[in-house]
Amino acid sequence: MWSKVKSLVIPSYFLFWLVYFAFFWSGAFRFDKFGNLLAAHVNLWGDWAAHFTMGSALGYRQLFLTSSPFLLGERFSYPFITNFLSGLLIRFQVPFLLSFVIPSFCFSVLLIGALFYFFKTIFQSRKIALIASLIFLLNGGLGFLFFFHDVSTSLQPWETFLNPPHEYTRIDEQGIKWLSVIDSMIIPQRAFTMGFPLSLIALTLIYQHFFLKKTPKSRSLKSRYWRLLVAIVILGFMPLIHTHSFLACGIILTFWCLAGLIQLPKLWRENLKDWVFLAGGIAAFAAPLYAFFFMNRVSHFIQWYPGWLAKEFEMNWLLFWLKNWALTPVLAVVGYVTLVSRSTHKFKTILLFLPFILLFILPNLFLFQPFSWDNTKLFVWASLGFAGLIGYLFTTKFTTLMNKSAIILLFLITILSGSIDAYRILRLDLHSYVMYSAQEMGLSEWVKKETSVGAVWLTGIQHNHWLFNLTGRQALMTYPGWLWTHGYDYYPTENTMRYLYRHPEDLTAFTKNQIEYVVIGPYEKTELSAQGSRFAEYHQLIKQTPDYSLYKVGSPN
Repeated sequence: MWSKVKSLVIPSYFLFWLVYFAFFWSGAFRFDKFGNLLAAHVNLWGDWAAHFTMGSALGYRQLFLTSSPFLLGERFSYPFITNFLSGLLIRFQVPFLLSFVIPSFCFSVLLIGALFYFFKTIFQSRKIALIASLIFLLNGGLGFLFFFHDVSTSLQPWETFLNPPHEYTRIDEQGIKWLSVIDSMIIPQRAFTMGFPLSLIALTLIYQHFFLKKTPKSRSLKSRYWRLLVAIVILGFMPLIHTHSFLACGIILTFWCLAGLIQLPKLWRENLKDWVFLAGGIAAFAAPLYAFFFMNRVSHFIQWYPGWLAKEFEMNWLLFWLKNWALTPVLAVVGYVTLVSRSTHKFKTILLFLPFILLFILPNLFLFQPFSWDNTKLFVWASLGFAGLIGYLFTTKFTTLMNKSAIILLFLITILSGSIDAYRILRLDLHSYVMYSAQEMGLSEWVKKETSVGAVWLTGIQHNHWLFNLTGRQALMTYPGWLWTHGYDYYPTENTMRYLYRHPEDLTAFTKNQIEYVVIGPYEKTELSAQGSRFAEYHQLIKQTPDYSLYKVGSPN
């Protein structure tokens, strides 16, 4: 009987996450009774506006973009492949929202499988893979203590328990900012949700090739190289899928190469040939892509920034990580030492897991993008290695009754805050955010039908502006937060935009900046000082709603 129950654990695990993501993504966006489009998660409201901007440009305007949809006249430098897929779906007449939701659901599920597959391959244990996967997916710190405090001090404790009032892997006033990976990455970050599982698949195949076969010569040419060829294609295109995963894999594979050469010293020449083949193949794809899309764009981002967010919160570094990740780093180090001490190839084992330690140290010392929080895109790779090491530790120490009790307690500490937030994510009734009004949704449809797809527009610059989010049209400039994090020098363009809104009579300036259409709505009036009453004197009014006026540049007659 017990063996039958155990045999159902792994299938039940996969079924749970399949249902979890199916439930969330099916309700991620919905229309309210007034026709407004609601996002069911604050990070969808925040992040997906940029993805809508890219995906709609690829879907409605040009499938292969070289110029940026974010800033007129600039080169496109963003890992856009996931939005390329959405653009393809749009072109195949898939409804707009489904074109984005379907890939995110598929890659969310793929991530669950790839994560388990990676851990199972590395540790050769389904039990370790299960525990490590849960620790990774439900990462968190001491936020659960604040949850218990909120429940215990609430006038309606049961209601608070069932309806968590906020996230518990993010409590800014307490300096807790290392969010649950589901909340902060799998749901909002489409590049990560595609790039991370594909990178895990590539790393797993590479590990199988170099570390799970005794002698390279014992295999046929086909069986010897198919894994490397798949990994080459995946990692070769990774700069355009998820740049941070490409960087992390480069660091990991550097150490794995050394470990692979050490593992079989008598066959180091054969192994070296395979590593050269792997590196050369990846470089053949990745180097020209990186040079075209990213060269001279991101190198100046890296800067010395010891302490990471602990510095911004003016908090002791150790206290910061205790609050944000509880005992996870400490347990990972203990697991690392335990694994190395039990290994018959100690130096090889040290090298296999050292890059994950390094991927924790480096983002604590340097910034890799202007927005400091984006270092989490590297910390998540440290979390991968830490979760595996803790899974190994918990499994090997799970012997005596005392050990079992302690390990269960430690396991709960590592996943409890993330579990609360994972539950809260599914409570779609607790959080919804208006992304576009019914009026804006109607305007976007009108623009797609009645205006030139290649025209340049003058618009407001809020992140969820319906014009450049939903229609694929090129705006003079978009949200400054995107432009800043992508390294664009947008200040001259912003000055031009503000000038044009204040001086509708300067037709030469509109022509010089290629502007054909203008949007004037609440944001443009209040934030950009748009002279709405004067635009009709110099430009043709082509569409008007209670809140918006759309103009075609030129004579009103």
